[in-house]
Amino acid sequence: MPRTGAFGVLLLKYLPLMCIIKTIKTRMEKPMKLNVFRSLAALITILSLTAAAIAAESATPEEVIAKVKEAASYIAANGDSVLPEFNDPEGPWVWKDTYVFVMDCPNDRYAGHPMASVMDTKISEIVDYAGNRVGLTECRMSEENPKGAWVEIMWPQLGQTTPERKICYVLKLRGLSYTVGSGIYEPTMTMEELNALIK
Repeated sequence: MPRTGAFGVLLLKYLPLMCIIKTIKTRMEKPMKLNVFRSLAALITILSLTAAAIAAESATPEEVIAKVKEAASYIAANGDSVLPEFNDPEGPWVWKDTYVFVMDCPNDRYAGHPMASVMDTKISEIVDYAGNRVGLTECRMSEENPKGAWVEIMWPQLGQTTPERKICYVLKLRGLSYTVGSGIYEPTMTMEELNALIK
């Protein structure tokens, strides 16, 4: 019988125990790895559904036109008393991923806007990231186009710093000094396609 050293004796004595421990550990790790994989798969699914839900809540150009016309009719029927409703960030005129604003162009001021900082700013002072005085452009375009008009501006989305293409539909209320508008971020549609939606 061959002689073994102390290490060999210990190895032979404890090898079966080590194999059992290794087997148990492997069996324990497999479900953990499987659970981690399943958790990651579930998280990806949830994030995908959330992203889809957020995307579904983005207003379309057609909806923007309809909402602006609704607001214009509302103001025309009820007068100045309803203008404060457009300042409420929780109100009905803040919807999906946008809001309706009201400009008093002849007086160079905003008559309704859910952002208080804008209410304190003159229309003529609103300049986009391309250097255009977009407030004045919105006033001019709404005056020149009785059915309303789209205005393209460069502005970063909320919480971002990089400007993106934003389109605003503006409509002048005939017989009143107010122009109503709303905007969305729309990178693909041309101005011709957008103007074709105005009826």
